[in-house]
Amino acid sequence: MFFFNFIGSFHFTGIAKLERREMCDDYEYTSPIVVGNERDVPDNGMKQFDLIDSKKVLLIKQKGQLHAVGSKCPHYGAPLESGVLSDGRIRCPWHGACFDIKTGDIENFPGLDSLLCYKVEISKSGQVGIMTRLKDVGLAKRVKDMVKRDLNDPSTFVVVGGGPAGGICVETLRQQGYAGRLVLISKEAYLPYDRVQISKTTDVKIEALQYRQQEFYDEYDIETFLNVEATKVAGAKQTITLSNGLSIQYDKMFIATGCAPIIPQVTGIDLKNVVIIRTYDDLAAISKAKDEKTKAICLGSSIITLEVAQTLIGQVESVTIVGTTDLIGNELLGDVVGERVLRLFTDNRVTVITNSDITEIFPNMNGEVEKVMLTNYKMLPCDLLIIDADVKLNTTFLERSGLKLNTDGSIDTNVYLRTSIESIYVGGDIANAPVYSIGNEFAVIRNYQIAQNHGRIAAINMIKSRSKMLRTVPFFFTKLFGKSFRFSGYGEYTDLIIEGDLENLQFVAYFINNTLKVVRVGSCGCNAVVAKFAELQSQGVSLTREDVENTEMAWTKLIKSG
Repeated sequence: MFFFNFIGSFHFTGIAKLERREMCDDYEYTSPIVVGNERDVPDNGMKQFDLIDSKKVLLIKQKGQLHAVGSKCPHYGAPLESGVLSDGRIRCPWHGACFDIKTGDIENFPGLDSLLCYKVEISKSGQVGIMTRLKDVGLAKRVKDMVKRDLNDPSTFVVVGGGPAGGICVETLRQQGYAGRLVLISKEAYLPYDRVQISKTTDVKIEALQYRQQEFYDEYDIETFLNVEATKVAGAKQTITLSNGLSIQYDKMFIATGCAPIIPQVTGIDLKNVVIIRTYDDLAAISKAKDEKTKAICLGSSIITLEVAQTLIGQVESVTIVGTTDLIGNELLGDVVGERVLRLFTDNRVTVITNSDITEIFPNMNGEVEKVMLTNYKMLPCDLLIIDADVKLNTTFLERSGLKLNTDGSIDTNVYLRTSIESIYVGGDIANAPVYSIGNEFAVIRNYQIAQNHGRIAAINMIKSRSKMLRTVPFFFTKLFGKSFRFSGYGEYTDLIIEGDLENLQFVAYFINNTLKVVRVGSCGCNAVVAKFAELQSQGVSLTREDVENTEMAWTKLIKSG
């Protein structure tokens, strides 16, 4: 590595210096480090370079300008060089998060933090010098700049729900300059945390899962009410009443209270070591109950059930999935891929019983589960029963709020996530919101990435009404026995095209509806294909059966970039 010191014969041309946001001029930077030549980066392309101390930087050339940002997605560390470059942003190849190429700011989720943003200067000979903001030295990612409370601002914004939507909403409000009183209300005893991990891990402390620690919320004057529920909302009066007896007058409110499990009406459901999995407390109960001699049963057919089973199989004596449908995970995977995944589980010592259910749970002398009865009266030994139950939306406290609740408890929003009451926005699982990738048809989609995006869009519009439209493109992901499955899109399908090798889990699946439109793309072992489909959808482009029957995935060239 070489450091520029601006002494001697090496000079930068003022013309080559790249434009940045005005706020960049307020930062102090390190001296430049030469990483390569601008000729090394193809037009409308990107390339990763070594920076210093094993750190890497991603150079992106678009519309005649060179930009430099962090090389890894802050979510789970995916190499962005393998991602999707479109007009002004990069999409992560693994999980679909999006970042602005000029600022590094996160624009779509999952995740929390933004990329490091570097200043670029180019010498007359084309050598590229990279300068790091002094405050970012030693960091791998960054938190966007945030304001604190201004006591001269009399307004109050309330965020109800401590899940992914609520957690992102409060941060975005401060990032966007909201300086009034900001209150976050969470039914759980914990600050917002990475709920995706609940089914993917065990023996983890809540601090490792939380987005931020309490000191962060204190620093930015975000009041956190934990272990507190909303009990009543009066929309006309703009007041919310809480389970701790407090009543708050608000100017704007975002509600994202999510779901609660429906407790199965089964004898023995209240026994010890019977866990209905939904929250961190449920994960802690599983971690406490299991050991190497445990016979675990997972009841359910969803991806959550699959993730729990594969997490436990290496930690307990045995794992049995009791599925209530004829396949496992097929709601997301589809029947054909679902059948292959079923064999993936049986190949990894997980017993799978399909088209069944548990009708009774029996105790031992200590009040713990000892065995269960299936619908065919077969008895299975069981020391730990984990149930992925059906859910209901947490909106009963809104019944007399002035908001109209749909039959499933969801609430209609517009493309700005505003409800029929101007001061109230909703998001996450309870939102019946427009989905951009299906022509802004309304849908309730329980998805982590969508919930986080709802939090961001709602926050922007709470500050300035109708300033940011929702452009939902669903992106789903899971990792099962080391195999990464990714899906993007939404809708019913009638036909399926598989490219590649399904048996060896190296494939792309195109789900096609009765109008010959591709409504969903899934993959395993094909890195960025699903991310490319997600980006195409975000640009309003549809794929047809004819497009995907073309050779060599020519449809990926439809993505609009620089």
